[in-house]
Amino acid sequence: MTNEDEHFEIERIVDKRYRNDHVKYLIKWRGYPDSQNTLEPSSNIEGAQESELLADYEIYNKQQQQQQQILNYGSRSTINTLSPNKYRNDEVINNAIKKHPLGTSNLQSLNTSNGFDRGYEAEKILGATDSAGELMLLVKWRRSDEADLVPARIVNVKCPRLVIEFYEQGCGC
Repeated sequence: MTNEDEHFEIERIVDKRYRNDHVKYLIKWRGYPDSQNTLEPSSNIEGAQESELLADYEIYNKQQQQQQQILNYGSRSTINTLSPNKYRNDEVINNAIKKHPLGTSNLQSLNTSNGFDRGYEAEKILGATDSAGELMLLVKWRRSDEADLVPARIVNVKCPRLVIEFYEQGCGC
């Protein structure tokens, strides 16, 4: 068998790097140890299954960044200016992050479902962050230890009183 006859199958995409203004992905090859992972340009990722792995990785990577923003709420100016210290509830924030599995099977529901969709009633707004240019509010649900990031445009319509209270507390009024 020559090298031309070999077919390498991508097991998963591990990381993404930028080199010389080009995106390269760290690829884990099926049947090979991690020490054999290689950096490959996106042009080398061909085929429907590989394209799906790439799309799943990009969605996963975006979610990781959003969750990191919540965990590092003190480093984001949006969170700093909008969320008063006394209302930061680390346990609720961590539960909101933990309840979203980062596997690819639930990515669709993660993007479309929130507590309003599940019939929950909003209790309090815990924080805010920017996600791809859209203001997202971290909403704590009544009679639940869960919280979800919900677009502010939805929260503004469904519970304007809570939004007003959140902003009043954030500015020290």
